[in-house]
Amino acid sequence: MLSKNGKYENEYFVVTAILDDNYILLANGKTRKLVNPKKKKVIHITFCSHNKILEQKFKNNAYILDSDIRKALSNYKIST
Repeated sequence: MLSKNGKYENEYFVVTAILDDNYILLANGKTRKLVNPKKKKVIHITFCSHNKILEQKFKNNAYILDSDIRKALSNYKIST
């Protein structure tokens, strides 16, 4: 996800949870880690792509590290 507004404008994040129709929780592994995700309105983000490895870990309830998120986002930034 790409943040469109606020302090984290133009930064990439991974969705860690969907709270309701209006809010989601985001983490980037650096400034916003999994233990302290950013609560953001859905209208303030843009869907970019998804990482199949992280997606599979989320579906299997596997343990995900902040380093996994940083690696996924760094790979995405290079390819865009």
